[in-house]
Amino acid sequence: MPCPLIIGDMADLHVSAVFGELSIRDLAPLVLDAESLATTRWRRSINGIEVAVDGRWRSPTRGWLRRLAPAGYHIGMALGSLAAAEATARLALIASLSETDIEWVTDYWSTIRAENKLVQYRLALAEGVPVPTTCVVADPADIDPALGDVIVMKPLGLGEFRDAGEPVAVHARLVERNDPVLTGLHVAPFIAQQRIIARKHLRVVTVGARAWTAQLDARNLPLDWRRSAAAHTSWTPAAIPAVEAMAMVVARSIRARFTSQDWIMDDDGKSWFIDGNPGGQWLFLPDEIADPVTGAIADWLSA
Repeated sequence: MPCPLIIGDMADLHVSAVFGELSIRDLAPLVLDAESLATTRWRRSINGIEVAVDGRWRSPTRGWLRRLAPAGYHIGMALGSLAAAEATARLALIASLSETDIEWVTDYWSTIRAENKLVQYRLALAEGVPVPTTCVVADPADIDPALGDVIVMKPLGLGEFRDAGEPVAVHARLVERNDPVLTGLHVAPFIAQQRIIARKHLRVVTVGARAWTAQLDARNLPLDWRRSAAAHTSWTPAAIPAVEAMAMVVARSIRARFTSQDWIMDDDGKSWFIDGNPGGQWLFLPDEIADPVTGAIADWLSA
């Protein structure tokens, strides 16, 4: 009987959804991450890992990397402290499972590569997928003139941080070329990108050779739709084969069996690739999409 491994936390709704789907199939998936390693009995060999469950060793053969550790894993740990060293060691162990006999939905190294937007854009362009003109500069004077006077700025690194203990999300925003905020680009590199006027936002989810599309009316929404609470529940199913075919090309080029991709359709009906996430969300989408995606991940893990 297959022994699927989920790297994540059961408090994550996406983890619990896939876990539940596997359980319906009479499978008992292992759920592990850097935090739970500290309270789990396990043994790691060169080729794999075994986890003790009810006094019996279980060896996973297929795995899904959702999150190495729960959100806030390192919060409160002083750099250089014993606790930080211990936490880092557990992270290293979890990451090392990518180089074992376990077959992954998307392995750790491919995930790291695929999460870099500049890598995504280069690979997408090489495949003929439309991508907005993009640059990263240290001096705002060097921003590509083709981007015009109003530029989309978005994080190149983490899109969130904590300020006085409170989480802060950094969303894409419109910035005029002469805005003083751009003087900080040499400190924190940001992506400067051509503005595409969106008629529709598209979320395309791919699992293996399958793709699902949801659409969102972009009218009256902020540049980054995530800033609108109503937008999270306003998606509707769509069938756009041309976009789904390009999304599959992107997924293959970044070597990810699962992706959650953002696209924009402009007023001319042209679709542009904006972002791909090998560990993105899908449960906010309509059930007609969310349920099959959950099932497809479980299908692959239970094969």
